[in-house]
Amino acid sequence: MKHFNVYFSPIGSLFLVEEDGNLISISYEGIEQRDTIPFFEPIFAYLDQYFDGKIIDSFSFPVLLKGTSFQKEVWEELLNIPYGSTISYGEIAKRIGNKRKKKISGQAVGQALKRNPLVILYPCHRVIGKKGELTGYRGGLKRKEYLLTLEKKAQANISSSFLF
Repeated sequence: MKHFNVYFSPIGSLFLVEEDGNLISISYEGIEQRDTIPFFEPIFAYLDQYFDGKIIDSFSFPVLLKGTSFQKEVWEELLNIPYGSTISYGEIAKRIGNKRKKKISGQAVGQALKRNPLVILYPCHRVIGKKGELTGYRGGLKRKEYLLTLEKKAQANISSSFLF
């Protein structure tokens, strides 16, 4: 059985889906249905911290990625992009290609990112074009820019707090 909830963020509604005790989706599209089950509480707390500019390196609630083995490999690689940093599609392709010992295209990475079921948690917004341009984001480039700016500001605030 699936449960649904909506998180109201600064970038619009985020639609969450739980199935069998695992978070399976956070997306920008969904239904306004809300099931009030305790499962969603730590996810809302995580998202509150994230949108408050707190640097969060990981999450501890259960997730289940549904996709092909290649898609999952791409999505897992997103977890290696440090908070507030960016990386190109080509660099992700190169990393995965090195693991697989075969050439992977940046375009294939982009196609996998289009199907990322857990936006923000698996930070596909941190992936940019090879010349540093903001390209392709399922939530739209304004959301991508907002998320990157949020992370850079949070990093700057942390860095400046260590200055004497």
